[in-house]
Amino acid sequence: MSRSPYPVGFTQSVEIVVRPLIVPALVSVLSARIDQFTRTYSGFIGALVQVSEQQDAVHMQLNWVSREHGVEALAKAKDGEPDLFQIASDLQASAMILRTFIVAADIRTRC
Repeated sequence: MSRSPYPVGFTQSVEIVVRPLIVPALVSVLSARIDQFTRTYSGFIGALVQVSEQQDAVHMQLNWVSREHGVEALAKAKDGEPDLFQIASDLQASAMILRTFIVAADIRTRC
């Protein structure tokens, strides 16, 4: 395994709770947003979209080089582009949890 000795990166995280029938649509919408980030905003490292085992929530995680890159991407969102609140509302989400994290350690398996 390799381990970064210094804080590296910034993560934005959102969990959206929806009815199980809505999960595929939400995954599709969030994946399209991620695709847009990779082409538009500098400092984007990668992302992850996960579905809960109960099939009632979707978690999206965006990883950035720095907090500044993540904040800048949100500030530069294009007019007419739905934000996460609009997406959650359109898909009748029952809850949405937003969090941000500063990466304190990055531990990976060497392949």
